[in-house]
Amino acid sequence: MKRISFLLGLLILFAFGLSIEPILANNNEIAGSNLFSRKSKRPTFAVIGDTHVGQNDNNEKLKHTLDVLVKRQPNLDGVFVLGDMTLTGSKEEYEQVKEIFSTLPKHIQVYYVMGNRERINDHPAPEGQTQFEKILEQPLNHFVDLKGYPCIILNTQTNVEPYYSSTDKEYLEKALVAVRKQYPKKPIFLFCHVPAENTVYGSGIDEGWGSKELVSILKNYPQVVVFSAHSHYPISDERSIHQQYFTSVNVGSTAFIEVEGGYSEGTRPPYFDQVAEAAIVEISKNQDLGITRIDALRGNTIKNNWIIKNPINRRAFNLAKRVDNSNPEFAMDANITITKVDDHKCTVKFPQAIDDDMVHHYVLDVIQESDNKVYQRYTILSQFYLNKAMPQKLHWEATGLKGDTQYKIRIVALDSSGNASQPISSDYFHTPAFTPSSAYTAPKADVLDLVFNDYTGLDYSTEPNNIIYSGTEPNTRFDETLNCYVADFKKDANLFYRIPYSSKKWAEKIQKGFTIELFYKSNELHSAIPMGSMNGKGFGIEQSKLGEPQLSVYMGDGYKSVGDFVATSKTYNHYIFTYDGNELRAYTNGIPTGVTETSGLISLPTEYKAHWLGIGGDANISNVVSKPLSGSIAYIRIYGHSICRDEAYHLYDLMRSRINLRNMQEFNQLLTFAIPRRIDESPKEERKAKLNILMKKGWQLMTNHNTTQKEINDFIHEVKISF
Repeated sequence: MKRISFLLGLLILFAFGLSIEPILANNNEIAGSNLFSRKSKRPTFAVIGDTHVGQNDNNEKLKHTLDVLVKRQPNLDGVFVLGDMTLTGSKEEYEQVKEIFSTLPKHIQVYYVMGNRERINDHPAPEGQTQFEKILEQPLNHFVDLKGYPCIILNTQTNVEPYYSSTDKEYLEKALVAVRKQYPKKPIFLFCHVPAENTVYGSGIDEGWGSKELVSILKNYPQVVVFSAHSHYPISDERSIHQQYFTSVNVGSTAFIEVEGGYSEGTRPPYFDQVAEAAIVEISKNQDLGITRIDALRGNTIKNNWIIKNPINRRAFNLAKRVDNSNPEFAMDANITITKVDDHKCTVKFPQAIDDDMVHHYVLDVIQESDNKVYQRYTILSQFYLNKAMPQKLHWEATGLKGDTQYKIRIVALDSSGNASQPISSDYFHTPAFTPSSAYTAPKADVLDLVFNDYTGLDYSTEPNNIIYSGTEPNTRFDETLNCYVADFKKDANLFYRIPYSSKKWAEKIQKGFTIELFYKSNELHSAIPMGSMNGKGFGIEQSKLGEPQLSVYMGDGYKSVGDFVATSKTYNHYIFTYDGNELRAYTNGIPTGVTETSGLISLPTEYKAHWLGIGGDANISNVVSKPLSGSIAYIRIYGHSICRDEAYHLYDLMRSRINLRNMQEFNQLLTFAIPRRIDESPKEERKAKLNILMKKGWQLMTNHNTTQKEINDFIHEVKISF
């Protein structure tokens, strides 16, 4: 492979003010072969992305993918690798990339795009970029003429938004002007890692994998076809190709797939790593494009080819107005089977529905007979991303059921366009009653015991943490429904509580096992983090846009999560999440609502500036929180050990006892008005001191959620006598 001269690289990257020739300098010599010597007049090329070399078995999956591509199309002219080719952009990983692609036949050109993962170690020096240029011997933004067809390669400049710098955008603008002039009747291929926002599947604003930086530039070029990756979203979903101002194509990942948030299985659903995707692009005489989607792991094609009519202008767009009005259907004899029923869960089995395209997911409702309302709702993917290996039947464990209750299951199938089937339902079934053991009592929170009074947060743990409030005015109030003080959050990144922690101290307490207890409500169903320290690594409670709170903990090479309960807005719920070294468990309102098998130690954030716990949002290295909550929190407790189910039930029962306390409004009025007024009015210092002692005692009772009815009554009586 010949090394591009330093001068040529500079011209390609920076000579925007000069003539167009440097911008369109042809870099075919990168692979050291003459592409024009072959008989085919038009190029055929493969596109892959997110290979994540250096992680798990991704190296072998990439090798297998390349073998499948070459066997399917031996006459490939090129392979475009659309970023995140490595896990961290290290020298060793780049060398592995180079070695793997060196096994391709010599006539196949390889072009690399830097992704955000290649930028992970770019601070303080651009280490990823240095290794990219040194080992792969390719420039960053550059132009390639592939058998007479223009190809623009646009690299990623940052690990986070905005991904593309002003230099990148300036290069792209000037390159497009030059290319349109030089290739007036041909499509323009743009290869990049991060897609333009609101184009292909995964690039929507709510999905978060697109970039705002490209649309304004590309919207004036209908002939542009953008190939991108980044999201890992499956290419079997027809939303992975998009036409509006220009054409966009998602090429998936050879490493693993992800899906959008809001599904009960999380963003990495079952068998997410049993996928390796790629695409082969061919061009017809009239400039139509044919894209073959490849399931490389199984050696099969995915559905029918995408055909893009010559996109020389928008009138030719044949995919812009696709309409799918066909609803999925269950077979006439489709039945739901309910097995393994106990006091809090059951197993549901059901056959897949059919659709003219594919079923994307199912909505599974647990209906309570007493009021015929949805008690619990799950959204379950059809595993469409497995393509021909997609199972004929699915099973799901419905958790969080109440004991001694009649339920039935109702299921609706939906395709990726949102078309819904007619529902199928099971017969009613009965859960046995649960009787908690009286041998267990409520444990003491030794890591954090956060409660609120009339102006701030307090920590009653055995080693109290420093509670720092960020806000212009106190955000606490007495909640007459809960009979305690709560903190209100307004989806404001500047309104939160900061709890600094020593990484070593907290790691010693929670790494091998812990319990998190949280009582809160969300005012709306939105993506939020009520409590978190998740800057790259760490742990926190994540609420999906459907209102499903889950514990996420970084272990090994990624986050593990648990929690199947879907909350309704403006409703308080009691959540407990535990880890015992082997399992993550979730409890909602005293009932088990999920279990995830995992093991290992918790990894806390590597950045020292992120060593704090955010309450009302997620901590990071800045002075604001991310994913701020719109809702209210009554208390948060963290224990340095895993509790059992009976203890979880007793903790929930304690909160119910608190809610049922009487005379609490009178008690609060004494603390916030009557006693302070008497202190101000009293001329005697001795009486002031006694009243201050009395008020301190009252606030201790108010902020202690284990306070009994007798203690409340006795205090009110004591105050009245003192008056």
